[in-house]
Amino acid sequence: MVEPGDVKEAARYALEILSRSDRGRSMGQTARLNAKKKFCANDVIPRYESYYQQVLEQSSAARA
Repeated sequence: MVEPGDVKEAARYALEILSRSDRGRSMGQTARLNAKKKFCANDVIPRYESYYQQVLEQSSAARA
């Protein structure tokens, strides 16, 4: 991570990742695992359903 606006430091890290295929591959694999943990359909879908149910209930209550 670099400070926002620190273009030189961001470029340095980008070049390091691009020049070392093992580093980029490792980061990609880690990112994929994290995404699967955080955004697994088994976890996300019930949250959306619950949210939509709340919206529907609030909408129905507002009409009454």
